[in-house]
Amino acid sequence: MKKKNFCILLGCIWLACACAPIMMSEKGVVITIKNADVFLGPNWDQKYYTTVEPNTHLTLLGMERDWYKVRLPDGSIAWTHKSNVKIIPWGNMFAMKRSRIRKGPGFNTEIITVVPEGTQLTHLGEHGDWYYVALNDGTVGWIHRTLAARK
Repeated sequence: MKKKNFCILLGCIWLACACAPIMMSEKGVVITIKNADVFLGPNWDQKYYTTVEPNTHLTLLGMERDWYKVRLPDGSIAWTHKSNVKIIPWGNMFAMKRSRIRKGPGFNTEIITVVPEGTQLTHLGEHGDWYYVALNDGTVGWIHRTLAARK
């Protein structure tokens, strides 16, 4: 019995390490202006990083003065001024069609389950083009952004 518990503990540690780069957030931000500049630090004097298109959803990681620390769709972290964004709460989503829920954010990861169109999903976070979601039965996994929509 001790060996079984030890294996479960090792599995939990492995899972925690594998998911460490993924930020779970209660809130996100959406770019609201035509082209939003993002920087490597929280002020206009920091090095310019890139420009983000309007209606891009980002994960909110923190805030300093009038600047938001965000995770970009490619997984990189940068800063944008609060005038560029609107805070939105993460919340309920649904599967837009029959969809595979996967173990990780990628098409080559194992399929956990397949959900029918209209299945309610709780948005837990994002990584690239993938949403980390929970099903009503407690199952958690990843769905591609093209297969899910906010309610």
